[in-house]
Amino acid sequence: MKSSKQAGPVAKFFITVIMTIAGFVVLFKFGLPQYQKAKESPNWPTVNGIITASSVESRIEKSNKKSKIMYSANINFTYKVNGRDFTAHDSYLGSSSTSSSNQSDARNIVNKYPKGKTVQVFYDPKEPFIGILEPGVKTQHYLFLAIGAVLIVFGGLGLLVTFFKVFVITVAAGSALSNRKTKSSKRNQSEQEGELINLDDDMDEINKASEMSISSSDEPWKHKWIIVAGKKEWGPYRYEKILEFLDQGKVKPNHKCYSPSGGEKVQIGKLSNIKKAS
Repeated sequence: MKSSKQAGPVAKFFITVIMTIAGFVVLFKFGLPQYQKAKESPNWPTVNGIITASSVESRIEKSNKKSKIMYSANINFTYKVNGRDFTAHDSYLGSSSTSSSNQSDARNIVNKYPKGKTVQVFYDPKEPFIGILEPGVKTQHYLFLAIGAVLIVFGGLGLLVTFFKVFVITVAAGSALSNRKTKSSKRNQSEQEGELINLDDDMDEINKASEMSISSSDEPWKHKWIIVAGKKEWGPYRYEKILEFLDQGKVKPNHKCYSPSGGEKVQIGKLSNIKKAS
């Protein structure tokens, strides 16, 4: 059986974004407001109310291709505030939206609040339609806070990891591009100027151009030549010395030289071939 493919980077990014948003919704839309009301509820004003409905309800929930029966307590009670009638459903804040696979949990609530029983109702003075029978903070309220916080933490960490990876990839790509440009620039310079050389220690004779009375049309082996590498020049050298440098690898065929008496710069390799062809 083939294993399922892992989510790609884009899918992971959207998952972490959705997880973070869901965490903020759970924490700040449900968790904190409900926790704050539950914390204040013991100080709410009270009135007498009557249980008008009390029963255990069941429903089938499916998850991972499995079905299970969930039970919840259906409690309705009525009460009156300032002459207005209200109907509520929560024994404590948020209880009507909770369910359990254990039927006894719902049965205990129904037994505690049978139909027709007179009860004390705590109601929100700002929103009198919110009424409960059991004030205070319950386990469910902490659960909402925990779920929201966990989603935010894991989602936020996922986003940080994603942004860090993007940053590293961007820096690496920029560095690689910069190195490529540098290498390309050096390669172009090398192709244009030839590899830089140093013949300072080998210069055995130097003649000024004004002292040389030779023509660029003469045989090259009768000339003395100046070697060019970048912005630096060496020589003049005898033709034989140029060939000796070439044999020793101190210069390369693509290095250029010229005669002080005039004429264009020529590659040393081409200069060497003229002698061989003669």
